[in-house]
Amino acid sequence: MNIIHRDLKPSNFLINKYSQVMICDFGMSRTIISPTKDEKALQTYSKSEYKKIIKSKDKEEYTSR
Repeated sequence: MNIIHRDLKPSNFLINKYSQVMICDFGMSRTIISPTKDEKALQTYSKSEYKKIIKSKDKEEYTSR
């Protein structure tokens, strides 16, 4: 569901008589934004390759205007 709870502790787990466990108290939780296809591709590059790609994309933006 792309959510990070951020406050897991015994008191935030509920157990019913059928031994089903539920998590409660999502007050500190945050959603995770799924990376785009381009961001996933960039994660496979090294830091120096990544910098080159970003610089070339910046140049493309300014030259295409």
